[in-house]
Order: sequence, then C-alpha cells, then structure tokens
Amino acid sequence: MMLDSYTNTICLESWGRSSYARATVEVNAEKDLIKEMVVVVLKHEEHGYRKETISIEYEWKQPRFTTCMIFGHSNDECPKVVKAKKAVEQNVDQDGFQVVK
Repeated sequence: MMLDSYTNTICLESWGRSSYARATVEVNAEKDLIKEMVVVVLKHEEHGYRKETISIEYEWKQPRFTTCMIFGHSNDECPKVVKAKKAVEQNVDQDGFQVVK
C-alpha cells in the first residue's frame, strides 16, 4: 500500500541499493501471513527482467484468533468461544438436600 520515504526515493529515482525495504501492507484476516514472495526485478544494463524470491519480516503482527479469523484478539479472548462454566461446589447433606447460604 505504501513505502517508507527512503525506499520510495530509491524506487522513483533508480539509485542505490538497500538490503531491505519497508512497506505498509494490507492483509486478509482469513489467510496466514506469507513469509516470502517472488518479485520481478528489471535488469538495468540489459533488456528483460529476472525473478527473485524475497523473505518478508513483519515488525508487528496483529493478534488473530485462528478459528473465527478476526483480528484484534487472541484465542483466549475470543467472544465466540463458549467458555466452560466452573464447577460450583455443592454442599449436599446426607438426605440429599443442598445447603444454600
């Protein structure tokens, strides 16, 4: 979606080389984040292009629940998960009556 100013300048003015580029990306909550991708790189001194595989690192990953595929909460905090009720301690006397306080 967007590049940082340094990466943008390198791309627009066709100068320099960098070992990394920073970019803002849009991701789909229903799909896993990719770890690498193939890009096309133009050859500077001759015609044509070559394909390069680049690795992708994320500075920050939004928590995502893997069942409902919604960003913003983890598996433990998902509102769609039915939580088991804690067993309530019941005081029952020998006649089978429950003692209520």
